[in-house]
Amino acid sequence: MNEKNKEKSLIISSTKNQRIVDTIKLRERKEREAQGRFGVEGERETLRALKSHYHLLEIFYCQNRLSDEMEKTVSNIIKEKKTQYFEVSENVFSKLVLREDSGGVWSVFESKNNDINKVDIEKFNFFLILENVENPGNLGAILRSADAVGVHAVVLTGEKICDIYNPNTIRASIGTVFSTPIITASAEEIISLRREKKIQIIGAALSKNSVSYTSINYRKPVAIMMGSESQGLSSFWLKNCDALVKIPMKGMADSLNVSSAAAVLLYEVLKQREDI
Repeated sequence: MNEKNKEKSLIISSTKNQRIVDTIKLRERKEREAQGRFGVEGERETLRALKSHYHLLEIFYCQNRLSDEMEKTVSNIIKEKKTQYFEVSENVFSKLVLREDSGGVWSVFESKNNDINKVDIEKFNFFLILENVENPGNLGAILRSADAVGVHAVVLTGEKICDIYNPNTIRASIGTVFSTPIITASAEEIISLRREKKIQIIGAALSKNSVSYTSINYRKPVAIMMGSESQGLSSFWLKNCDALVKIPMKGMADSLNVSSAAAVLLYEVLKQREDI
């Protein structure tokens, strides 16, 4: 970074600085929701949020830890003067981050409104619906698979909806949480969506009515539905899915982790649609 830009940057060297204190609070869900913003740790995650057109509010960087690519990005941000930027000391940066391989940057972005009525889904025909999936790491891993296979939108529903801006969700998704539209919707709204778009909802469940996941035609508009880690699908969705599928288990375990199961089902959709 050139000296001219560096001189304009406010260097924060105290961990008690109020801006640092307020930013660290974003680790808590209640603070993220109250402030309408969230923190992003890491070079890759920050770049993917920017690429996905999230609104950058603040950026904190530690000069000694920046990669060449991130240094150019930070320099451009400073030149554009569209957001607040702060250089921080090694000590302060260590207080901000939760991991060592964060690439010298911590960013703050504006949260998006994920209500189903705020997302344009007119051309979507491949959905992933997650009911009461609570673990941030699992959600992040699922979002990573959803991005990989080209899911058009991920729908979160149920009484216990995981916060997509949880640091562990962002980290586990390696930033793909920003690339796929994520929608929150009630059961009634999902039923309405199914009716309007003629979508078949295929639920993953260990049930006497379940068939092999490979026996379903996924070439038509489809939504794969996964239940919670501990309880699976609710009784409502066990009754209201168009079909229930299961994954063969040859060993001692009777089920897969929800993120692994989701990946298996999503790749079957991709396989059928692309004949791979």
